[in-house]
Amino acid sequence: MALWNCRGLGQADSSKIPYISSLVRSYGLDMICLLETMLPVENIVKKLAYLPFLGCCGIDAIGHSGGLFICWFSPVGLGPVYSSPNVYLCKLVQGDEIKYVMFVYGSPHIANRMEIWKSISDILESLSNVIIIGDFNQVEYGSDKLGGNFFIPGQLEFMTWRMSIDLLDVPFTGLRFTWSNNRLDSDPIFERLDRAYESSTWFSNYPDSRVIHQPILFSDHAAIIFDDTAPSDYTKRPYRIENWCLSAPEVQNIISSVFCLFFPGSPMFALSRKL
Repeated sequence: MALWNCRGLGQADSSKIPYISSLVRSYGLDMICLLETMLPVENIVKKLAYLPFLGCCGIDAIGHSGGLFICWFSPVGLGPVYSSPNVYLCKLVQGDEIKYVMFVYGSPHIANRMEIWKSISDILESLSNVIIIGDFNQVEYGSDKLGGNFFIPGQLEFMTWRMSIDLLDVPFTGLRFTWSNNRLDSDPIFERLDRAYESSTWFSNYPDSRVIHQPILFSDHAAIIFDDTAPSDYTKRPYRIENWCLSAPEVQNIISSVFCLFFPGSPMFALSRKL
């Protein structure tokens, strides 16, 4: 399962659509959730029509803000249970097991966040086997922020709320930060805003659950992959890049900036460091 705050899918020449397709193929995703689509659900269905999803649901954007889209690629027995602009709860029935997946978009405005956290608490009172994944728009730990003001508004309130309902932070692999203010030349800020939390029952049932952070590409947020299975035996494979990536300005900027760097040593050593 993957989640990505894509910050809009409306641009005709956007690299976001092939990037979503690449995530689905690369990780064999059974489900993906897109936040801040900025489009009606029916328009997203048309844009992603070439993806082999078996079903979808979501929330229309209001004007040019918000919007949520979920589609799945395997017969997961998914059904929406509750929806609001910030919280979307789905029920999954797999054999004899019932579990719940909650997708969250935390408000950019700190004054509105506690209301969202309270609504999540109310929902969880009657549920046990739950995974919560989303863009919380809230930094929880000081180590999850680099740059900007040292003071983190809402941090204490969020931590108190999370511990009061016994939610566990799902461990992650990959880059530490999932959001950037895209000011790499001056005053850059990086934060881990996109995370997953699990109930104690979920942790007991799926102790190997983890989140895999992707690079921050084509949005100010990184896509994150949630996996509840133990990693299989890893076999190192050559790194590959898809041709469509090379036409994206973001990727061209990354390549240009890295290849301008100087590494002392032989030409092949310098090339290996840049790669």
